[in-house]
Amino acid sequence: MKHRMMSVWVSAIFAAVVLVCVASHTQAANILVSGNSMNQSNPNLTGAIAGLGHTAVFVAPVNFAGTSLAGFDAVWLDGFSQYGTGSWPANLLAFMNSGGNVFVQNPGFGSEAMSLYPLGAQLTANFTFPPGADTISIVDATSPLGANHAVNAGLTGAGLSGWVSSSAFGYFSNIGAFSGLTNTGTLGQSVTIVAKVGSGYLVYTQQGVSQYLSSAANPGSSSEAARFLDNVVTLRVLATPTLALTLTGCTTCQTGDRFTVQARVTNTGPRDILVEAKAGVRLPDGTTVNVLGNNHLEVSMPTGLDSTLILFDVPSWPPGLPTGLWTFEGTLLGRELGETFSRVVKPFVVVP
Repeated sequence: MKHRMMSVWVSAIFAAVVLVCVASHTQAANILVSGNSMNQSNPNLTGAIAGLGHTAVFVAPVNFAGTSLAGFDAVWLDGFSQYGTGSWPANLLAFMNSGGNVFVQNPGFGSEAMSLYPLGAQLTANFTFPPGADTISIVDATSPLGANHAVNAGLTGAGLSGWVSSSAFGYFSNIGAFSGLTNTGTLGQSVTIVAKVGSGYLVYTQQGVSQYLSSAANPGSSSEAARFLDNVVTLRVLATPTLALTLTGCTTCQTGDRFTVQARVTNTGPRDILVEAKAGVRLPDGTTVNVLGNNHLEVSMPTGLDSTLILFDVPSWPPGLPTGLWTFEGTLLGRELGETFSRVVKPFVVVP
C-alpha cells in the first residue's frame, strides 16, 4: 500500500511546506487611553504606540465617564482614571464580555478605590513606592499561566525589570480568581494578574508601563514595556486551528478513478500556533497509512491563516487495493501536549 501511494506523498508534503511559508501579520488595535500618566503630547509614548501599529485616542480622566467605548478594541487606564458615577465597572464588564480588553496599571493607588474596579473587590493592592520593586519575575507555571500565557509572550524578567524610578509601584497580596503572571520575586507578591471576562480579558499590573514608555530611557516600540502593552491590547480568547477536508475526486472509487482531497486550514487566533499535523487513510481491515511521510510533522499556522489547497492527489486509483469502506482522516494536535485542535474523518468506498 505504501509503495503504491509513494508517488502522491510529494503533493501532501508540499502542502505542508505551503503552511509553514504563509506570512504572518500583526494585529492593529484601536485603544482608548485615559490616565494621569498617559500624555498624548509625549512623543515617546505616542511613538511607541504608533510603532506597534496601533491607534490611540486619549481622553482626560475627568472626561472618561462621558466617553463611549464603542469602536474600541481595548481600554488602557491607570490609578487616576475617574469612573464618575459608579456605573463604569459594569460598563467595562460589558465591554469585556463583548470581546474588549481592559488594561489597568497601578489600580487602587489613585482616585478610585480598588473595590470600584471591575472584579476589584477580590483583590488587595499594596503600595510600596518608594522604593517599589525593581526586579520582576515571570511566574513559572504550566500552560496557560505564567511563562506560557500570551500576555507574557516574548517577555523576560530582565526586560520587565530595571525601569526608570521603579519597575513596579506595588503588588497584589490577594488575587482572588485571577491568575498571577509576574511577581516581585517573592511568592504572594503578584505584579501582573489576568482574568478572562466573557470574550475579553482584564489585566491589572503594578508596573508603570506608560511612565516607562514616556521616559527618555525607553527604546520605543522595541522595548519589552511596549511588547507587554501590545500583548495585552491584542489578546483574544484563543481560537484553535481548524481543518476541513473535502473529497473532490471519487467517493466510490475503482481502478483508474482520480481520488483527491482538498484541505482548508485556518487559524483565527491572535498568535502563530505550532501544531502536529497528521493525515492518512484507514483501510477496511483497520490498517492505517500516514500519507505525509512523517508521523510527527510539525507545521506553523500563522495568525490569520486561511488557506485552501489540494492535500492529497491520486491521479489514477491503483488496481488490487482492498475493496470496502475506507476513510481519509486528518488531525491537528497541540505540539506540546497533544490536545486535539481539529479532527476530520471522510468516508469513501472502493469497489472492484
